[in-house]
Amino acid sequence: MSSTVTTCCVSGAALVQWSSATPKQGLHCELVVIDDLASLSSLRPGALRGKAVLTRGNIRGTTMKQLAHVGAAVVITDIDVTNNPDALAWTKFGWGMVPMSHATARIVGLVMSTQQGDRLRRLHQRHGGLQLRVKVDVRKYVGHHDMVSGLIRGSEDPQDEIWAIAHSGEPGAIDNASGCAVTVEIAQIIEGLIAKGTLRRPRRTIRLLNAYECYGFFAYLEREHSLQTPMAGVCIDTVGAKPSVCGGRLEWHATIPSSPGFVDWIGEKILRATLGNYKAAGYKLCMEDFMSTSDTLIGDPQYGYPCPWITTHHKEGKGSTWDAYHSSADQLNLLSAAGMKTCSVSMAAYLYWLADMDTTSALQVAKSETKRLTDVIDTSRRRLDRAGADYIAETHEVGMQRLQRFLWGGDRAAIQQEIGECRAQMSAAAAQVKKQGPKRRLAASARRVPRRTALLAPTTENVEASIGSRLSQARLSQWSLYWADGRRTVAEIADRISWEWAGLLAPRDGGGPRPDVSAERVAGYFEALADLDYVELPEQAEMVSRRDMVDDLRALGITAGMDVMVHSSLSKIGDVAGGGATVVEALVEAVGSRGTVLAPSFNHKAAQVYNPLTTPTTNGAIADALWRHPRAARSMHATHAVAAIGAKADHYVADHLHAGIWSEDSPIGKLVHGDGYLLALGVTHWTTTAYHVAECSMPCGCIDPFGNVDRVVTEQGSVEEVWGLAFRSGECPVEISPKLDSALDRRGLQRRGKVGDADCELVRASDLWKVRREHLRGVCRACKVKPRYRND
Repeated sequence: MSSTVTTCCVSGAALVQWSSATPKQGLHCELVVIDDLASLSSLRPGALRGKAVLTRGNIRGTTMKQLAHVGAAVVITDIDVTNNPDALAWTKFGWGMVPMSHATARIVGLVMSTQQGDRLRRLHQRHGGLQLRVKVDVRKYVGHHDMVSGLIRGSEDPQDEIWAIAHSGEPGAIDNASGCAVTVEIAQIIEGLIAKGTLRRPRRTIRLLNAYECYGFFAYLEREHSLQTPMAGVCIDTVGAKPSVCGGRLEWHATIPSSPGFVDWIGEKILRATLGNYKAAGYKLCMEDFMSTSDTLIGDPQYGYPCPWITTHHKEGKGSTWDAYHSSADQLNLLSAAGMKTCSVSMAAYLYWLADMDTTSALQVAKSETKRLTDVIDTSRRRLDRAGADYIAETHEVGMQRLQRFLWGGDRAAIQQEIGECRAQMSAAAAQVKKQGPKRRLAASARRVPRRTALLAPTTENVEASIGSRLSQARLSQWSLYWADGRRTVAEIADRISWEWAGLLAPRDGGGPRPDVSAERVAGYFEALADLDYVELPEQAEMVSRRDMVDDLRALGITAGMDVMVHSSLSKIGDVAGGGATVVEALVEAVGSRGTVLAPSFNHKAAQVYNPLTTPTTNGAIADALWRHPRAARSMHATHAVAAIGAKADHYVADHLHAGIWSEDSPIGKLVHGDGYLLALGVTHWTTTAYHVAECSMPCGCIDPFGNVDRVVTEQGSVEEVWGLAFRSGECPVEISPKLDSALDRRGLQRRGKVGDADCELVRASDLWKVRREHLRGVCRACKVKPRYRND
């Protein structure tokens, strides 16, 4: 004989996330107790049709699929919350979503405390079974996650940002309120000190983000248009716990191994200073390896920023969480005021230091990072092979590139010389490692070169089941994808992953034995990612090489000693081994030591403040690679700078600001009147800026080189207002392209050819200038198009 238990007034906290609703009248279900969830696999389909399952097991993962397979209508979990028998666990049917493989399953999910579960089990045993009446009202709809963003606005370049991210989706005191509270306190600390005059406002903006874990931050990173990615940051999650709750551990987890590691030790120094000066929190600092939370995946070196994690999450180290984690027992009494103060003060200092870093500090960090990594090579030489040395050297290079984002003032050539010395020290240390790795016969799949096409990494939940299975079978971390940079082969990536797993750069103990990671395994992983359009997988032998491009450029007519300005499209060339940087090297080789290669380095007013040492160009990957080259010179112009490499680079870029954007003495004007050439590489002459030099020489009335006020960072590190371009407010009535291209072809003034797969046009700059002037003759004087003057 079964009795009936009626559950009344179930609160929202007692629901499993993504639970389905019952019919309006509710459900009457027979209760079965199954604590060994593995036994579900032995049941026939439909064996539990319409029943309610009570389990102390973990219902996340594939359990929902198994329950649906056997026909269960309801699952009730009374999973244990350590040392909190009256607490309700917070659980859900997936992680970020119900996995796609069983997203159509309709199961009601409820949570009980272990005390409630024990009572229900006793009733079930006493009566030989139970009938439950379950009534759940759930409405599913397409919604959104709130994103709250607070700013400590930078005084000199507010566009460049340092980020702190904190979760806001879970209702616990430690998880998530503590991180949100710390971000608010950081704003109070810094803005308060600025108001008192104790601190100057930082150069760059500090952005404090509160959002749903991972998905809120990732969506913001992807959708919010910005000129550059954030420079660096931190994840502040589950902080400020009492020492009795967290075992006294304040953990500082490293950023992703493939991202710049200097943030790790900068944060460490600040945390040690804070704990040394303020001992009331009772914490000991624990330096830990990278751990995916998974929002620390925002440390993506290509699309994200280096992002360590500060936390009091683990009670006894990795794998052990604090007792009340993800439960209704996560209450305010678990937090320490002194602990919250420690985390707030240390992270305010960390964020402020990064936001205010200048060239002197960046170069000091570069030297310290160089010493740190060369020391790793020295102390690890017995175990290192060439791949391990390359792994460390590449980590160093990623750091050098990121540190250049922090440059503020100074002579570019002198700065590049110091960074070059750091690179030379690293290269010399790596070259001391002679041992070769194990010889392997590589399949063709291992010689492919993965190139990323999307930011971050997919989860197996939101992909088609067969692809998700292939990703899982590879047994690689999500961030293994981040080693793909368009230069490394699959086999080389396998080496990087194996050294990463060996803990070669681990902050705690330098790691252990190097595990074997087969190239075939990594190839399968990238093949699955290619099916998701996260990467492209060209064959190395089929990629366009530097040698190929040099030969093509010379066949086109580029000769040694030539000065040539290049407007370009990398994608039109095809798959280039090494990307835009390789194209730049090919161009420089083609013109030789006596020639000069120029490229537009414009930002088209996308930069609020132009910093010649850091502001990117919007002219494509090749132009961006050119100005970043260590030997490049770059002109000072707020919106339309020009970069050059070669014998006359300094001559071309000098005095641009005072000469005016497209005057005879501007960089492009000097090229036009100095027997230079123009190369349209994969583009038409519509992009060839030299025709504006012709327009200004008419003169036209639609371009005022000194019509608007812009802001630039000077060599002395000050931000100054300067006169800059006011461009025409409407279309030029005289067609540019294809009219210009056709006229040059018709007169035999230009050569056409291919570089890789890209169609190219090479023309003497003065010839294009003359033809454009002819087209404009008699038009400019009567033209009514005027410059667009801004109101700012």
